[in-house]
Amino acid sequence: MPVYIENERKVDVLLLLIDEAVEKKSKNLLQKISERYVLVAGKDENSNLERLLEKARRIEDSERACVFFQVISNLARRIRNNSILAKALWGEYQIRRTNKNTLTRTFFLARRLLDYVEDLDPKDRMEVYYKIGVHAYYLKHYDECIEIMDPVIKDTSNQHLWWKEQAVHTVYNSYIQLGKFEEAEFYLNKFIMDFNKLNDPNVVLDRALIQARKGNVTVAKSMLTEFIIKYPNDFTVLPAINELLRIKLIDGEYISQSQFTEYEKLINQFLHIETIKGPFLSFQYGIYLRQKGQILLLQNQISEAITSLLGSMKVFVSLNLRDEFLRSLRLIYLVDSKHNSRHNSHLLEEVIPQLLNELIGEDQER
Repeated sequence: MPVYIENERKVDVLLLLIDEAVEKKSKNLLQKISERYVLVAGKDENSNLERLLEKARRIEDSERACVFFQVISNLARRIRNNSILAKALWGEYQIRRTNKNTLTRTFFLARRLLDYVEDLDPKDRMEVYYKIGVHAYYLKHYDECIEIMDPVIKDTSNQHLWWKEQAVHTVYNSYIQLGKFEEAEFYLNKFIMDFNKLNDPNVVLDRALIQARKGNVTVAKSMLTEFIIKYPNDFTVLPAINELLRIKLIDGEYISQSQFTEYEKLINQFLHIETIKGPFLSFQYGIYLRQKGQILLLQNQISEAITSLLGSMKVFVSLNLRDEFLRSLRLIYLVDSKHNSRHNSHLLEEVIPQLLNELIGEDQER
């Protein structure tokens, strides 16, 4: 520790030095100054650390705040104060979670937070479980999502009903994705009965999804088409369109450009909206573009198909979803192997390497 910090006993001076270290994003320096502050600021170490926690919460710059929360986590671990450690991890996680480009890496932080979630204030616990559960769902860790949501669903306090409602909805959707339809219908019915959701758009859509995944495609197509007509201004219209396209793709059904245009009018109204479920709509848009590209390929509209597939790849790069990116990339190479052209060569030689570099660059930055 530098001598000027090691010998400093004035609290005001140390607080100024902390501000300077935060501004510089110097984690090592901030750690040393904060250690000194906790030692000399009076009262007890725990109270001093709480004051640093409050200071971190007031920092507007996200990255600087995260650095400070990390320092506080380290200090809390050192003095074995799990309550402050949990609060610092929660503070950092709330910031990191908003960056859709780093959600895979941030999930490691989420798992650390779960180790200390019971040390948080009761009012925060249900929100933590729910948000991390949704995070797991977004990353397709459906079994883990169900497990994480369990304390929310089992909560009997009646103080967290909103979180409970959202958790039940996410859990039955996880079971749908896992193909466990009996469990999905159990929690869907629980959602309807416990929260009076019989005519809720989510319920109408999810009944259609269950029919589709069970293989009752004629019934599902009818339900999804009716849903899109009835709820054109609800953001759930995007997953409804995607499920309908998935069925039509399997059936090899022709879709006109005018129909795609109608779908995109509905979709475009939601593209800049973020929900509490995270970057859900951006992901759904990427899926839409890929499925559109696949359908256009079947219709031998090669140039339009490539444009749509490329659009999906750009979305998945922005979300740092490598597996989804690669699925679209494989389709692009399939097109090139069958329909080689100057336009396709331009994509393979210039645009795709650029997207790959962006994906790799994001990993290296993190």
